Amino acid sequence: MQERSVQNDHVVDPHGDESAYFIATDGADEGPYPLDALRSSLQEGFLRADVRVRRHSDDPPVALRLVLSVEDERRDKATAVAVPGAAGNFNHGFALGFFFGVFALVWGVLAARPATKRGIWFGAALGISFGILSGLLLCRR
Repeated sequence: MQERSVQNDHVVDPHGDESAYFIATDGADEGPYPLDALRSSLQEGFLRADVRVRRHSDDPPVALRLVLSVEDERRDKATAVAVPGAAGNFNHGFALGFFFGVFALVWGVLAARPATKRGIWFGAALGISFGILSGLLLCRR
């Protein structure tokens, strides 16, 4: 298995790409290489996960696996916010909750038989409690 061998066509301008990293060696640093090239070289077995990389010559070298995990987490957070509708829609949730809540209350008032009325009230109370509890738990994210 070759180590620290990234193809030369992946070398980038050191001042033009913020996601470019140098492979830290004992002598001169190699690179810079785009993060995607380092990731694919790791997956293909050309690099080890513990190879040390750095963004700038002043930065201390860090293991490639740590850089990849931080970048993946950052990318996941950015895409979660950037996806339209990922946060949901408050107006739709409110309208649905209000509509079904009013429906349950009206149905409970209009029910003719006492056992049906009692069942509707218990079901509505349980549904409202579940809605409040799940809303509190899901809003903590």
